Amino acid sequence: MNRYFSLLCSLLLILSCTDSKQNNDGNSSSNVRLTVDATETISPLKITLGAQLDDWVLYQELKAANRLKEIHPSWFRIHAGADVGVLPEILEAENWGRWDFNGLDNLVKIAAETGAKAILNIRHAPVTLSSCSEFKSAAGSLLEANYRGFADYMSKLVAYYNLGAFDDNGIIYNNPFGKSNRVDYWEVWNEPDLAYEFPCIVPEDKPVLSPDEYNAMLEIVSTAMLNIDPTIKIIAPAVSDPRNIKYTKLLLDSQRVSLYGISMHGYAGANSASDSELITGGVAGIGLNGIVNGVLSQISLVDSNNKTAMPIFLDEFNISPDGFDDPLMRGWNGFGVALNTSLFIRLATLPGDHPIVFLPFQFIEGSGLRLTSIDWRTGESMLPYWKDLLLSKAIGDGGDILQASSNSSQIDVLATLSSNKDKIHILISNFSGRFGSKQDNLNIDLRGLRSGMVESATIEFVDDDTDRNAGPRKSEIFYNNGFDIAFSGVGAALITVTLH
Repeated sequence: MNRYFSLLCSLLLILSCTDSKQNNDGNSSSNVRLTVDATETISPLKITLGAQLDDWVLYQELKAANRLKEIHPSWFRIHAGADVGVLPEILEAENWGRWDFNGLDNLVKIAAETGAKAILNIRHAPVTLSSCSEFKSAAGSLLEANYRGFADYMSKLVAYYNLGAFDDNGIIYNNPFGKSNRVDYWEVWNEPDLAYEFPCIVPEDKPVLSPDEYNAMLEIVSTAMLNIDPTIKIIAPAVSDPRNIKYTKLLLDSQRVSLYGISMHGYAGANSASDSELITGGVAGIGLNGIVNGVLSQISLVDSNNKTAMPIFLDEFNISPDGFDDPLMRGWNGFGVALNTSLFIRLATLPGDHPIVFLPFQFIEGSGLRLTSIDWRTGESMLPYWKDLLLSKAIGDGGDILQASSNSSQIDVLATLSSNKDKIHILISNFSGRFGSKQDNLNIDLRGLRSGMVESATIEFVDDDTDRNAGPRKSEIFYNNGFDIAFSGVGAALITVTLH
């Protein structure tokens, strides 16, 4: 039994108990205990946090720049598709060469201003390389089945951002930022295993690109891109379900594409899913369990190809992929905060040496409230934003993961020691009260600190009682070989211990 299968079994056992009215040991809620050992490090902290965006106009209208910078994203994924007016199009023949980079330039500029590493996800080939006159206007196909036109298109994008200009039929297009806003990380096509990401209408029951078609496309396109700039890094295959390993397996087995990292997406489940299904999986959803299991399967596959340090990107995550808001508001309430934080904690503590990139989807989304951190109607910060702020603080500038455990199936914990060893962060995800008894009171046994080593300690809560404008409720807490804390409801908390 390998280590991944063992961990899968452990996670299944834990998550199967989430509907219990008592803790695993049968104790009542007053006996919930988290144990953190400040002297025992498990591994360096491998997880980093990112943000993503496609609506730069709404971002500017809501003056969201400072809030984005506050969460200090290490990564910024640009979601460039024809349906959001970001993907530059090669226009009709009489206007050949009139590329419109305005939207994409603004998004790349936002990434540069945050200091984050930009990932440019080109979701599909442009409409003008297909048989359709407008995006999804009719059934159709790409004009060149051999992907040569798309390869030429992508090579020009690389030249524009990384060389500062490109030549299109004798017309020189200069990047107004020159080479300063270069893009090092590229993701070609988005969710090829689904029917939506294509310029034209295709059958809904088929992927837009099969694993073989995707592998062939990426070989041709990435080769053209690397010929322009051999330093760029290719991330793939951005499948919609992390349990789908067919695309990754073929990419690795064929060895025809030089890959920097493996990417996948995870959405917990449909609006019709029960709370339990959003955690354990079921008819209406993958669940938190399925996402973690899928990531583990991808890692196991990568390791079997001797790529034991290849970065793993969960570069889209949210509660529901549905096209309308959940009546229960789980994408933006305390339950969603707890689910998201729990997934973050479990990814952070995965075995192995793979860097893990966690990218919630997305920072601002104008189609509803289910996928956004900022309320597009009012400009107010929402609970997902304050949750991301907690996650950012929990990982800080890196450091080590400390040994930590919970005796409750409804509470996950991640403890970290900062790189300069002056702070301990304890991140807690709490589902209590959603399944059976409400586990308000927690005792945190913080071991390995001598008397006088703790200078101060604070706790911040993000839950349904959090004020959108004020943010997490923050207070000082008393250290006595640990802490006694109380949740007011489902959500997340972060304890920051400052050491002498």
